[in-house]
Parts: sequence; C-alpha cells; structure tokens
Amino acid sequence: MFEPEFQWKDEIYQYDNFNPASVHVLISLDMAKSKPQFPYHVPVSWVRNVGAGRLFYTSLGHNPETWKSEIYQKHIVAGIRWSLKMAEAPANPNPAVSAEQALRSLAVAAGPLLNKDVAELTNKSLAKAKASPDWAMKIAAEADTYRKLPDGKGSNADQPNDSESEKMKLLKKLVLEIEK
Repeated sequence: MFEPEFQWKDEIYQYDNFNPASVHVLISLDMAKSKPQFPYHVPVSWVRNVGAGRLFYTSLGHNPETWKSEIYQKHIVAGIRWSLKMAEAPANPNPAVSAEQALRSLAVAAGPLLNKDVAELTNKSLAKAKASPDWAMKIAAEADTYRKLPDGKGSNADQPNDSESEKMKLLKKLVLEIEK
C-alpha cells in the first residue's frame, strides 16, 4: 500500500536489541531524507513467524493524522490479516535488506562529517555488500553500536574534550572498511 519511497511524519522508535536476522523488514527510514541522520538502520515495520504464530509490528501511529490516513489503515488491516493467517506474505528474515539500509545510512551520515562523497561511499559499500553479504552484515552490526556510544561531550561541560569521540572513531573505522 505504500510507495517504494514516501514521506511520513510520526514518532519513530530506535531499538536497542533489534536483530535483523530474525525479522522480515517491511519499512525503514531513509536517512538521506531524514533529520537527524543516523549512521545505522532504523526499521519502522516488520513481520516474523513466532512458533506457530505470526507477529506484525509497526512503530507508526503516534498522531491523529496517521490514523486518519487511508494508507495507514490499510497497513494496519493488512498486518492484522496476515497475523491471523487470513492473508499470505513473505516473513522469511531479510537481514541483507537491513544491512543494505545500514550501509546507505552510514554513507549519508558519515560522508559529510568526514568530507567524503556520499554517493561514492554508498556505491562502494553496496558493491562490497553484493560481493560479500557477510561483510555487509558485520559492518551493519558495528554501525548499530554507534547509538550506544557516549557522545564525547565529557562529564564536565566546562572542560573541553580534546580527544576524538568514540562515535567519530567508529565512523572513521567503518568508512575505512568501505574504502578498502
């Protein structure tokens, strides 16, 4: 029911323990068009089989405009119908999709910070991902650790922090992995 790319205004959750190997991602944020931009994958909706049952998840639905949307209502009804086994759709995990989204997000967020061409970083990372899906999933998992790192402001705001932040070190490391 959604176009391949669409704009939506809603509250979006980020997950500490998201495992792309256990879900089939349906919708993700496009970091190239989001503010702020994060160097990791942010899934919005997914499905998965759980034993003999089915789980449909969406983080959309935090404002009245969303609930008034015919497209959103179709999204919810389709998810419920699928969960109740009244409709069929793929639920096999698609971690390669999550990895690709993570690589795109990494390029978009890290490129400007490190004075790198975003399109070139994206193309290199996607080519490497196609050649080595395991590499892509490893880099995606490392990129996901970004959100858990301290932001480098130091414990005392009055004292400057001369050392490079852990987040910046990680971005540099990941970009070097892409450029190898």
